[in-house]
Amino acid sequence: MNFNTTSSMAKNVAEMMSKARRAMAQRMERLARTPDDQFADGFNDLIAELEISFRDEEAVMEALHYPALRGHREQHARALAALHHAQPHVEGGDVKLGREALQLLPKWLLLHRSTMDLTLANATRAQAPRARRHTGAARADGRHDRRARYGNVQADKERERV
Repeated sequence: MNFNTTSSMAKNVAEMMSKARRAMAQRMERLARTPDDQFADGFNDLIAELEISFRDEEAVMEALHYPALRGHREQHARALAALHHAQPHVEGGDVKLGREALQLLPKWLLLHRSTMDLTLANATRAQAPRARRHTGAARADGRHDRRARYGNVQADKERERV
């Protein structure tokens, strides 16, 4: 894969995940303000959107041959299983249970994002080659970059020890 393709894929994955998070947060905020008599329909829509979002994320992981796909998918399945367990109760009129699930979902998503999704984002960044920022070449003013010079000094010391 060439640099432009890999780096744009990493950027696109990060943008996709960020966009999905914002959309889900907005959906949950709207649902929290929904009147009880309309809550069940909104709860069902939220679950459907979450399923789509997770499927999209998993498709990206498959395309990247992401090694932790199975564990990531398992976490998605557990969250959806909990929501699917509550779904018939909410449809039967137990709006309180649905609202409790809705209150817990952002906490789960925060944990998931800070662990599983962060690992995925880092993996996509790691696949994108980075241009070297410090080559040790002279700067425009004729001086050498101190960080590059320090790296050269450290390498010289290492060679002397050998």
